[in-house]
Order: sequence, then structure tokens, then C-alpha cells
Amino acid sequence: MTHGKVGGIAGIQKKMQVTSQQNQATISGAFQDLESLKSKAKDLVKVAETIQNKIKRKELDSNSEEMKEIQSVMFNMGLAGNLSVGVSKDLAGKHYFSELAKEIEKFCGQVLERFGGVLALVDLYCLYNRARGTDLISPEDLMIACEKLN
Repeated sequence: MTHGKVGGIAGIQKKMQVTSQQNQATISGAFQDLESLKSKAKDLVKVAETIQNKIKRKELDSNSEEMKEIQSVMFNMGLAGNLSVGVSKDLAGKHYFSELAKEIEKFCGQVLERFGGVLALVDLYCLYNRARGTDLISPEDLMIACEKLN
């Protein structure tokens, strides 16, 4: 009597094949979800840029409570940092840390009022990297740049 199980090497190979197929399906699904997330993120960035541009052109009242809430949400999602994208080790070269310090100082000016004028370095690191998007800095880079501010 057989119960539909294959034993020996053939059974091991069959089990490995089924596991491989399951893993491939999982990976494929994950990449589809990632592509969907990227697409939605691009749409969010476009909306954020549109809102920022309308505020700059005075088409929207940036002082209204509704706009303050929208800006707060965009900031918390890392979509409204107004950071220059030019500060990188490759582009700034030996001036990287001084340029990074200037950018961090500008960023602090934008966020400190939201936190009562006091912000822990760990929180600054998290908020700053969130605002930079994918161009992250290391904790060491932040420390060196902060030393340049003195």
C-alpha cells in the first residue's frame, strides 16, 4: 500500500522542488508588492511637490490649520524636507562634512519649532534620514557634521 509519498532520494528531490517553487512564488509576490509600493510612493511625492509648489506660488494658504496638518503629515512621511540633493560624498568631496553641516543646520531650523526647540540627536538622525529618502547618512557622518557646526 502506498500513501502517495515518495521515499528516498526521489522524495527528497520532490520536497526540495516544492519548497523551491513556494519560495519562488513568495519572492515573486514580494517584488510585485515592492513595485506597487514604489509606484504609490512616486504618486505621493508628486502630490507633495504639487502642494509645495502651490504654497510657494501663494495658491494655497500655508497658514490654515488644514495646510499645517497636511504639511505635518508630509513631513512625517519624509516628503517635505526641502533638502538639497547635492550633498553627497561623491559630489562634495573634501567639503562633504561642511556642506552636510550647513544642510543639517537648515533642517534643524525647520524642525526644532515642532519639538519645542529641543531635539535628541537620535531623533534628529531619524528625522533627517527620513527627509533625505534613500540618500541616507551614517551616524558617524552626523556626528562629524554636528562638530563642524561649532
